[in-house]
Amino acid sequence: MPSNPEFISNFIEDQFPEIFRESNSEIVQFILAYYEWLETTNQTNKVLRNLQKNRDIDDTISDFIIHFKKTFLQGTQLQSESDERFMIKHISDLYQSKGSIRSIELLIRMLFGQEIEVFLPSSRVLIPSQSSFSKPTYVELSPSERTKNFIGKEVIGSSSNATAFVESVITKVIAGKRITLAFLSNKVGNFQTGEFISDDGLIEDAPKMIGSLSNITITNGGRLFTIGDTFDIISSTGKDGKARVTSVQDATGKVDYALANGGYGYTISNTYTRSLSSNATLVVENTSNANSEIEDFFLFENVSQPIANVSWTSGNLHFISYANSLNEIQGANTSGSIVANGYWVATGTGNVISIITHSGDFADADFLYSANAATNVAIDTVVNATAIGEFIGRETRETANVIGLNANNKPFYKGPYTFIIGAASNTYANVANTGSGVGGDYEVGTLGTSESLSLFTDIIGANNTALNPVPTSNVHVFGSNSGVGFVDSVTIDTGVGITNQANAGFPFLLMDNLEPVIIFLKLI
Repeated sequence: MPSNPEFISNFIEDQFPEIFRESNSEIVQFILAYYEWLETTNQTNKVLRNLQKNRDIDDTISDFIIHFKKTFLQGTQLQSESDERFMIKHISDLYQSKGSIRSIELLIRMLFGQEIEVFLPSSRVLIPSQSSFSKPTYVELSPSERTKNFIGKEVIGSSSNATAFVESVITKVIAGKRITLAFLSNKVGNFQTGEFISDDGLIEDAPKMIGSLSNITITNGGRLFTIGDTFDIISSTGKDGKARVTSVQDATGKVDYALANGGYGYTISNTYTRSLSSNATLVVENTSNANSEIEDFFLFENVSQPIANVSWTSGNLHFISYANSLNEIQGANTSGSIVANGYWVATGTGNVISIITHSGDFADADFLYSANAATNVAIDTVVNATAIGEFIGRETRETANVIGLNANNKPFYKGPYTFIIGAASNTYANVANTGSGVGGDYEVGTLGTSESLSLFTDIIGANNTALNPVPTSNVHVFGSNSGVGFVDSVTIDTGVGITNQANAGFPFLLMDNLEPVIIFLKLI
């Protein structure tokens, strides 16, 4: 027997014993008729046996539809029962698309059977930065009759071999000059200014590319700019160019130089006029010299910090930890003799260490020793990393003594055992701190009114043979080959004097290790 049959009257007779059915058939038929009546429409058994079927909106009885409506369509008025059954069955589609254009269209179609068009006011509202933007690609061409035939064709550059399709061609008059603009698409490569542009590879009567501006090279970025600043571009080959700042970079600061006194005797060329600035600044302590008469470094002398970058190939892995704990580092040769001493100042990449040399030369060593002999390592390479700069001045501040150096591009180090030494003065000083700025420099840019003088060679020497005045602005007297000799002093009637101090020291004695005297007689 099925687990849930629709009619149970078919099974009533089988519920009685056969002997009972034979002797009491009237009673069995009566009970069967009763159950058949219960299975008629709206009777108890009919309703109960169809409860499962009534859960389906397509098969449920009309009396149950009201309960479906209260659950899914509360307050909705429909035209017929068939509409109610359809709406209840498909109402989930409406709820799942709630708030969309589709849900509104579906709701009106269900309720009224009408098709509608939904209009959203937001589609007609202007929104900043939501417009479609395209950056046109074009080239400026010189006047030519061939240009108008380029439209819809592929053009090629005679030198660059760049190609592109020409979408349109227009002519404009800018600043009284007629300019042809060809708008391009599908550009491959970059066209070059001055090359011929053609559609067949022939350059006869072909226009030349004369622009436009495509990029700018910044040689000196200046300072105090902000993103979005615009500037006019001034050029002899174009007009009305504009540039906009797209990015800026923070720096350690830039120096403004104020010319306090122009002086005289300068040249624009750096060959004869040296401009020195402190592109390295050091905070120094304990300046000393074995000669009590020397109190400081000599002006323009070389000041150095002896640094050696040493690498090793084998040895104890803990060497660096011992070395950078301010222990003394010694360099030894293969026989074990100490040939150099110094201290750690920095650790490089891999097995590399920077050492300030106090004595000797680590280039002569084969091993590095630290305070712990068990951490010795074998040297691989030794690179001289000595930092050198010309001493150009000292400034005494409230909390520190600062010196300025015109230095090379190698770093100076600070620390307990770091020092610098003057090459000529033999002055020592400890380095307490180093400046972080780089690149501060200047040179003579322009000169004011210049004056040409006539120098009579018989004034500056008795061995000369030329008696005629020589008009010149720069006079170079070479004692080694002129037969004239060194000049002790030169006096000019303008009251400007050049004494023997002009060639007695730096920087003249250092110019190529020569003996010539250079006299500048250009007056400003």
